[in-house]
This record gives sequence, C-alpha cells and structure tokens, in this order.
Amino acid sequence: MYGQSYTYQIQQADSLFERGDFTGSLKLYEQILSQSGKASPGILLKMAYIYEGLEDYTQALYYLSVYYSFRPSQQAIDQMKNIASRHNLTGYEFKDADFFMVLYERYYVYITSALMLICTILLASMIGRKLRRQYVPSRHMIGLILFLIIVFAFLNITFRYKSVKAIIAHDNVYLMSAPSAGASLISILPKGHRLDINNQQDIWLEIVWNEQIAYVRQQNVLMIE
Repeated sequence: MYGQSYTYQIQQADSLFERGDFTGSLKLYEQILSQSGKASPGILLKMAYIYEGLEDYTQALYYLSVYYSFRPSQQAIDQMKNIASRHNLTGYEFKDADFFMVLYERYYVYITSALMLICTILLASMIGRKLRRQYVPSRHMIGLILFLIIVFAFLNITFRYKSVKAIIAHDNVYLMSAPSAGASLISILPKGHRLDINNQQDIWLEIVWNEQIAYVRQQNVLMIE
C-alpha cells in the first residue's frame, strides 16, 4: 500500500513538473523526501532546478551536492561552480581525488566484494597446492602477501580520507574558535558556503576556515549525506 502511494506521489509530482507547476511539484517532492527519507537522483536534480529558479541558491546547491554524491558528473560540478561563482561562495572546488572518493563510496560494496573474492580464490589456491604437496614458488607467496596488504590499505581508505561536507543554511552564521558559545568569534558567514567537516563534538562541528580550525553549530548547516 505504501509503495503504491509513493509511486503515485512521484507520478503526480512529475506530472506537475512537466506542466510547469514547479511550486506544486516541489511541495510534493519535499513531502516524498520527508516521508520516505530518500529520493531518486532524478528528483534531487529537479528539486535543485526548481530552487535555482526560485533564486534559493543555498537549497539548489544542497540538492546538487546530494545528487553529486549519487551520480558524480562534470555537469553537476559545472552547475555548482556556476552558482557558487555568481554568489561569491567558497567550498565548491573539486579535485580528481574527490571524484574518485565519491565513486569509491558509491560502489564500496561491489569493490570490496570483488577484492575479497579474489583474495579468497588466491589463498585457497595456495593452500590447495600446499595440501597436495605441490611446489609453491616463494615469489608467489610474497606476491600474495603484498596483494593482501594493498587490499587492506585500499579497503581502509574511506575510514581515513572520507570527507563529510555541509552547507551554511542561512545568513549570519558564527564561526567560533572553540566548541562553545563563549569562545572567540572567528568569522560570520553568509548562507551557501560549503564546508569540510573534520569532527563533531556534541552540537558543534569542527571545520577549517581560511587555514584555521573553527567550530559551527550543527543546526546552522545542511549536512550532505
């Protein structure tokens, strides 16, 4: 029953979008997202398009960023850079490593499954030859050990280098020197800037701003997940 309702809402929202009723379709898309907690890349892109048309560039950048985490593409990067440039916003620089990490996180399960399968086959082959008392060259054992080390390092990339990002949700957001309301003020940011999150302490997020550690309240940002 829920699945039918969900499908009907999407069809209704898409129909409104195609007819040019962007406000009506946006209301339905937001309702779908609120109820299900998820949205397809197509819906995210449409929401970004509508918000940009409504000149709400913060929400447009947010949904483009979420879309990019699902479907990394140069087109999405160009669109985010274009909006950010028009509003003098920072944090929308993209490196090849960022693109690789998005792909890696997206296909993590498939990549790890394939690597573990290869490891299992190689290890089983080695053990089988040993049990049959067949000669196993030392270079094969060394090669297998090196391969296992590389696989282990590769599988732990996300735990060490995963970058969590967030967008300033509204104007006049304070960046503090410590996770406390009584700390020194570092800067006051307008909405739309995108930040790299290093860590979290209760309601505070640790970031780097102008090569300086700073803290922002989580309630003041839109987390990109």
